[in-house]
Amino acid sequence: MPEELALAENYYALLGVPESASVLDIRRSYRELSKRYHPDTTDLPPAVAKEKFQKLQKAYTTLSDSKQRVMYDQQLRVASQRLYEYRLRLGVRPKVREPMRSSSAYLDPRERPLSAGEISGLFVMVISLLLCLLLAIAIAAFRGEAAFQPTSGIDFTTTSLAQTAVCLIENFLKLMTFISAFLIALKL
Repeated sequence: MPEELALAENYYALLGVPESASVLDIRRSYRELSKRYHPDTTDLPPAVAKEKFQKLQKAYTTLSDSKQRVMYDQQLRVASQRLYEYRLRLGVRPKVREPMRSSSAYLDPRERPLSAGEISGLFVMVISLLLCLLLAIAIAAFRGEAAFQPTSGIDFTTTSLAQTAVCLIENFLKLMTFISAFLIALKL
């Protein structure tokens, strides 16, 4: 029967990963499932646990080796095509597969959380900005009115250091508000 041509157990489905999964995703899923179904750690009957664990091992061995995976994918395509043709001859309409949304590879980039690298990059930028601001304030404090030229409507010849610092802090807060709004807009 051509339905037997379709591979009895799809290794991707067994490991719970899409066919486009990376080796890292396959390894991660295998480790999680092997902990759950290992005969020494599961509540399943020993025979069932052993069978399930061996299937997981076979799936992982096949999908983690690039040559074996290519051959398996080819066998899977051939079996799926034969099953499709058989069903057409029987008059069964093929099912339209819904796109998988569970894998992070299919998420809308605006919906995904920031990665650790992105968060650390933002952290470094904010710290750099703060250090630059502190450096500017220190230069203003030590060099006095010669450190800045009047560019923002502040007359440094008549203002005190405290007024200059207040103005700089206000401008800094405006800048931080802008950056916060920009980051929030990126997440939307």
